[in-house]
Amino acid sequence: MITTLLPSTCSVSTYLEDSGTEAGGLRFYGSPWVAGKGWAFNYERDSTDLRRRRQAIPIDVDVLVTHGPPLGTLDECYDGDRAGCRYLLERITGKVKPKLHVFRHIHEGMQLLGEQLKPYLHNTTTYIY
Repeated sequence: MITTLLPSTCSVSTYLEDSGTEAGGLRFYGSPWVAGKGWAFNYERDSTDLRRRRQAIPIDVDVLVTHGPPLGTLDECYDGDRAGCRYLLERITGKVKPKLHVFRHIHEGMQLLGEQLKPYLHNTTTYIY
């Protein structure tokens, strides 16, 4: 998907861990952290370090890439718990308005895809799951 956004001359890949890069006139920022549950790149849900990392997402980012979802979007677990990040939700509904936010869903939450996409159908931000 990303390669279709970039010129054919772009053949370099960059690992983004709380960092950004520019390519094809777009500003990218990536952050691999997830809130809770003991998964890879895990932080306690209310961690001040996780909050600090989310607050570091630049305001002028065009494409935001995160490992986990924001709270309330494709994040419901079988036990009814929400595994999304509230600090990420606060950041993308506050000052940061990316043109595109790419993130991975919580696998258990995929069954709710259709219902949870409804609020975003007319939003200016595009989401890829």
